[in-house]
Amino acid sequence: MRVLFVAIICVVISIQLAMANEIVNKNTPAENLKRAKGFIKAELPREAKTFLDAIPKTAPEYKEAKRLYTKLPALMKLEEQELSKMQAEERKEFAKSYEMELDYKGISSTVSVQGKGNTTLKINCALRRRLANDQKLLASLRQLNFKNLLVSDGVTLTTVTLN
Repeated sequence: MRVLFVAIICVVISIQLAMANEIVNKNTPAENLKRAKGFIKAELPREAKTFLDAIPKTAPEYKEAKRLYTKLPALMKLEEQELSKMQAEERKEFAKSYEMELDYKGISSTVSVQGKGNTTLKINCALRRRLANDQKLLASLRQLNFKNLLVSDGVTLTTVTLN
């Protein structure tokens, strides 16, 4: 569910950027500066950058635009950290729902996440080989940016590196 939410957010942002590029070309430098300030206030640095980039060096507003540029890296870093937190939580939710899915199928298992950012999925289950080669599962894990899958049957541990 959260994967869909993040995908929708990405699409909306892409559409906003496309619209912003169209608007940017029609605006005066003063209008672009005003819009950039609004996006900075809303903590949307990529959108702000689009409007700041459209201000020519010869415009009187360029000096202030240059000053605002200095705020963008910190805002982008915050945005990336927030996205990373959301993705980590999304991977944790996936582990819970996958354990419930296996339980629903009558397969006894424990599913958890490990590592920084919850990038490793660990499954303890008798179906070690089957799960380690389940292409649908592996595709889902790649989509969620998991880095590793660890599957154990209690005796043998299989590690799958996801790229």
